[in-house]
Amino acid sequence: MQVRQWIPIAILLLCGCAGVKQSTDYSKLGLVTVSGTVFLEGQPLSGGSIYFESDDKTYSASNIDSSGQYSLRFNSEKMGVTPGPKTVRIRTQAMPTEVGGSEEDPDAKPKAVVSTGVPDCYDKASPIRVTVDASSSQFDFDLKKDCSTKLAK
Repeated sequence: MQVRQWIPIAILLLCGCAGVKQSTDYSKLGLVTVSGTVFLEGQPLSGGSIYFESDDKTYSASNIDSSGQYSLRFNSEKMGVTPGPKTVRIRTQAMPTEVGGSEEDPDAKPKAVVSTGVPDCYDKASPIRVTVDASSSQFDFDLKKDCSTKLAK
């Protein structure tokens, strides 16, 4: 068979394989399911987002619901966070995927951003550091307006 005859067969094979979804093996990451509640001056924070960021700048994140609760997601498919030391960043705004339209109407106008009153010090230069391991699955934070915070456990 000549090379020209193989080209259409190769293209068909490549196109046929493109639709096959590869599954990711998360078992090697040792993900830990982490959740908790965020308070501001003793009251549950209603809204915003929380990020557990590794030193290499990778992170797991969650929106904070109206009762201050969160559950971290590794990505859109998997809950959890990789073990190790993390900087905790808490932001006034929801994660970008939640700010705009929805799956039902991607062209919908973005939701209004409501200030939760979280001081900027809990975002870019956050003083909050935690270590995530298999024995630590709940982290509650009581934020203070003067930027002194502690684990609320």
